[in-house]
Amino acid sequence: MDKEYIDKNEILYQMSIGLIPQDYEWTRAYALARKLIKDAPAEDVEPVRHAYWTGKLPEDEACAEGLPTNATEEERIEYLELKNNLTHCSNCKGGYDGRKIHSVRYCQFCGAKMDKEN
Repeated sequence: MDKEYIDKNEILYQMSIGLIPQDYEWTRAYALARKLIKDAPAEDVEPVRHAYWTGKLPEDEACAEGLPTNATEEERIEYLELKNNLTHCSNCKGGYDGRKIHSVRYCQFCGAKMDKEN
């Protein structure tokens, strides 16, 4: 069974705005549920970033990272050819060999899940 993560504060809030019958057993069960939720250990989770694979980067983005400012025109052309033969993550612009991308479901650079439509 896959884990599902919830916001404990949201659950406690939703419980607090609900009507509580004046039945003793129900009140005890309600108090126990609140205690269990409050005392549950927190998991170390991050929000999921969603992205998609893109083709060539615009020239200004491709040049923005990795190319020295004092590069010659020849070095610049070589760099752009290399960079443009890659498929890129829409979130971080990390580059991958486009021939192998069909089996890659997460970006190795930023961890984005590749399930977003472009």
